[in-house]
Amino acid sequence: MLVKKPNAADFLDSFREGAPEAPEVVDEPLFCETCDRTCEKFADAVLRGEAVSVGYGDRVIIEPMDVAVPADEITSIIGPNGCGKSTLLKALSRTMPLRGGAVYLDGRAIAEMPTAEVARRMALRPFPSRTWTA
Repeated sequence: MLVKKPNAADFLDSFREGAPEAPEVVDEPLFCETCDRTCEKFADAVLRGEAVSVGYGDRVIIEPMDVAVPADEITSIIGPNGCGKSTLLKALSRTMPLRGGAVYLDGRAIAEMPTAEVARRMALRPFPSRTWTA
């Protein structure tokens, strides 16, 4: 189940009326629960990884998995500390080598694209590690 993204007009209208309305529920999800590289919706994703496997040295961090990022949508990767979220982003953005699999940007293998073209088409803003002191 997906929720319609509110736009500025929705916000202003609800603000003027004094109470925000519940967002419209959209019945069709972007990807099905079992979506993988054989699914038509998966093939249409702007960024997709097929059988992506990543690791550091001899340690495998991400076992082979399929992942897709739809066009014109905000996508979040959520999980506990140390589960591989940042590692996956690095692999998908070509800043970390894959152990296996392939990443495609608009249907083209990202490994074969010139770096300047990848940089024009995709941006990643990594957050620096911080050490907090009391």
